[in-house]
Amino acid sequence: MNKIVFFLETKIPIGDNQFIFLDLAAYLAENTDIEIYYINNYFKEDANRNLSNKLHFCTPEEFDFEAAGDAVYFTPVNYLMHLIVRIRNCPYAKVCLYQYSNQALEWLSRNMDYVCSQKAIDDFINEYDARAYFNLSCVGRQVSFKNNNEIVFLPNVLGEKCSYSFEFRGLIDRDRINIGLLGPLNSETVYTLYNLFANFQISQNNKKTDIHIIGKSKIFLNDVFKKSSSNRTRIIFTGELNKENRKNYINKNVDMVLANSSYAIEAATCAVPVILPVSQNKPYIGNNYVYLFDAKGYKYNLDYSSLIALGSISHPLSEILDDIYIYDKKEKLARDCYKYCAENNALEVVSSKFLDFIESSKLYLKDCLCENWLAECLKRYDNFVLNHNISGYAAFLDAKEAIKRI
Repeated sequence: MNKIVFFLETKIPIGDNQFIFLDLAAYLAENTDIEIYYINNYFKEDANRNLSNKLHFCTPEEFDFEAAGDAVYFTPVNYLMHLIVRIRNCPYAKVCLYQYSNQALEWLSRNMDYVCSQKAIDDFINEYDARAYFNLSCVGRQVSFKNNNEIVFLPNVLGEKCSYSFEFRGLIDRDRINIGLLGPLNSETVYTLYNLFANFQISQNNKKTDIHIIGKSKIFLNDVFKKSSSNRTRIIFTGELNKENRKNYINKNVDMVLANSSYAIEAATCAVPVILPVSQNKPYIGNNYVYLFDAKGYKYNLDYSSLIALGSISHPLSEILDDIYIYDKKEKLARDCYKYCAENNALEVVSSKFLDFIESSKLYLKDCLCENWLAECLKRYDNFVLNHNISGYAAFLDAKEAIKRI
């Protein structure tokens, strides 16, 4: 293969389950002889995340798709039609899909006005071994593996090579608990913090506690939680820090980190134990925490249903605190988290799996155009474009929604 195109057409900067597109693109551009392109609407946040001078960074309108007619295209399942209208004249373009939600087939089907059932779409993709998954929860019950091939997972990746040394630091203060909460404090993560307070109260722990909020937080939440500080518990807000400063702060100030998703992977490189809080996106009562190395199915954002479904081993907060402050397991737990991350999430590991996946995939644009339901969607798009001054499937969907509201 001579060219790989990572294709997105998002309306906002990429998020947690899309970071892999830019991170893999930048890594492969720097470490292979393949021409690598990252195609998306321009966002400053994405440009700042790109660490490669060799990566071709283009918008969909700037990129010459026909000149890259023999490239491998990697795109989310739900962006399949967005890609097809761009490469429709490239029959030998290879199409490789990525599913980062168990709702992806529903999104794609809806974007095509339900001209085809989710099962039919699923069977078509599986016939060509053309899909990789973000984690096990994205697979969904509807998936049928026609060729009985191994499921390919491309999970959260470290946004850098996992080549630096493990710089462990002992307990910050044996007489005081220092726990970090990494990531933005917002309406989704605030319940994790409320629940953490509740679990401290029932842990029968007598040590004073510092809770470090490491990341951007909304001003009104700062005011709420500052009132929760007491003689025994201090809430410390760092504000937004860049990645290097986050790493230095964690290494020097906390003994463990609570984090989800890509922040959990990042925290593992800071030589501290990383704990996944089992949480809900609403008020809840629970006392379940999972060490990163016990995560199942590459799922790093756990609610109670996924905890049960995946069979992850969880612990009450009191056991976590005892492991670190009574049984002196901080270094062992930190090393186990780091080892897990190096073996499963390092860029060099995931990029190797990615290259194997796109090599084995068998789906080409010509195969897509032979499917009646895809051809029908393309026909509807063409008919609409004839009467409206638009370009691209995203604009097509927006225009249809606007007409519905009239």
